[in-house]
Amino acid sequence: MRVRRTFRNLIAILVMGLGASSAGASVLTFAVYGTLTTSFDSLHAGDAFTLKYTVDTSIPGNLIFQSGQTTFVSFDNVTSAMVSIGSWSASSVGITRQIDDPASDQYEMFSSGVVTAPSIGGLDVFYFTLALFDPNGMLVTDAFTPLTNLSPFVDSGFAVVFAGDDTTVGLFATVTSIAVVPEPGTMLLLMIGCAALCWVGWTGGRGDSQRWLLGQ
Repeated sequence: MRVRRTFRNLIAILVMGLGASSAGASVLTFAVYGTLTTSFDSLHAGDAFTLKYTVDTSIPGNLIFQSGQTTFVSFDNVTSAMVSIGSWSASSVGITRQIDDPASDQYEMFSSGVVTAPSIGGLDVFYFTLALFDPNGMLVTDAFTPLTNLSPFVDSGFAVVFAGDDTTVGLFATVTSIAVVPEPGTMLLLMIGCAALCWVGWTGGRGDSQRWLLGQ
């Protein structure tokens, strides 16, 4: 009976820990995956790309435009962003933008700081951007509330723009999936919980192990 009570207490602690972790989470990391559709120098159509960026959802938005039922809000909330294509990568900070429009909602991640990256074809990275669209105008219900789930968007695109003195080149890609990367604290709680539950199950029929668990 005491082992069962310990088991129940363990479950309760894990549930409370996971709940507290989720409730207090204001920092989210998104992972975006896709495939290049155009080529530039050593980067070729068909190459896979990964974009990972972290946003602080507690940072309030700035109203850019509002007219009728359309609201355009910008957030200076991207604390880090990195795009990787093979061994090449580019990093920066950035902004997110949300447009609440009955005709077509829009979400965008845009690198706004200095981009750190090796030059390609003699050109430096000017910026990189992710654009998501909802032609039904249903996904951005409040432009001032940062979105935490981007997977429902069905129309999307990604681009890296290179620039030189008199030259600008756009490298474009399709997006295949977007997911939120679990927080390290949440993952740790889940791992501890799984290990503990497996251990309790394994020792359930062993008197000596049960007495050790109960401190007897």
